Amino acid sequence: MACTLSNTGIASGCAILSSQISQSVDAFTKADAYNIELSGSLSVTGSVAFSSSNNQFIIEGILNSTQDNLLSYNCSTGNVTFVCCTAAAQPTPVSPYITGSFCAIKPVEGTNTLNASNTCFATIGGGEKNSLEGNYSVIGGGQCNTINSNSPFTFIGGGCENVSSGDCTIVVGGICNCSTADNSIIVGGDNNKSSGRCSFIGNGINNLSNGCFSTIVNGCNITASADLTFIGGGANNLIIDDLNPASSIIGGIENTIEIRGGCGAIIGGKENIICHCQAFILGSCITSSAQCTTHVNNLNIGCTTQMQLRDPIGTGAAGMLTVCDAGGGVAELYFHNGTTYKKVCLVP
Repeated sequence: MACTLSNTGIASGCAILSSQISQSVDAFTKADAYNIELSGSLSVTGSVAFSSSNNQFIIEGILNSTQDNLLSYNCSTGNVTFVCCTAAAQPTPVSPYITGSFCAIKPVEGTNTLNASNTCFATIGGGEKNSLEGNYSVIGGGQCNTINSNSPFTFIGGGCENVSSGDCTIVVGGICNCSTADNSIIVGGDNNKSSGRCSFIGNGINNLSNGCFSTIVNGCNITASADLTFIGGGANNLIIDDLNPASSIIGGIENTIEIRGGCGAIIGGKENIICHCQAFILGSCITSSAQCTTHVNNLNIGCTTQMQLRDPIGTGAAGMLTVCDAGGGVAELYFHNGTTYKKVCLVP
């Protein structure tokens, strides 16, 4: 605890002890800690250094006043100087973005192009050489991505050389993907194109969806030209006619649904062709021969199968096997020999 200077014993006619003199020397040479209080002013010709055992320096009684200068403390040297108020002011922060008159935003760097004079509430988040003119649209980043002026409410997440020219479209990423259809989505991949409204391409290479509400999940060189179609993946699979709505190809290689193949499906395999309405193929190298028919290479039935009874027997083609209702709960088996149906006699 600091001591206090005392004048006790110092009086006229009394002997002055050395301790009464040394206390002042000790106080001003920092030999001992003393509390010193001044009631008048203090004028110092040399430098002044302040120190504190608890790292506090308190100045009481300072008035609030408007001045052109202020004190500055140098932590390295301990010097207190004055500087101009304007020199000590914090610099104005510099934004990494440029804002247009219609709240369009783009980065300062990256040579991105945003028509800020007439594009409303659009944003380029980063990247370089991106171009955006669609109102309320966003390019998140990447390089050389483009949203055209007739593409409001559109999003390109990133990637390179992706283009959107449809309303409310999404291109998440990838390279050279192009969407010209409203409400379509391309997730990624390379050189995928969507020109069908509300279509979806998940990934892959060189895929084309120009049917409305069509879907291509993955694969390469796949084309979905009809509405409401689905291609699960594979390679070189085609739904090639706009008269084939609601058709599906689930994988495989070089499978094709041609004209009049609507509402049909190819489940895998290779080199299959559907050219009949509501025909189905499970296998490889099969061409459909009739509508409403399932075509397979071979069929292995693990338990039993049941055929629907015909009444009347109707027409058929060579090789067909059918069951006719003979009445009374009796069924008869018939085989078509190329000319007509012949009853098959079953040995009891």
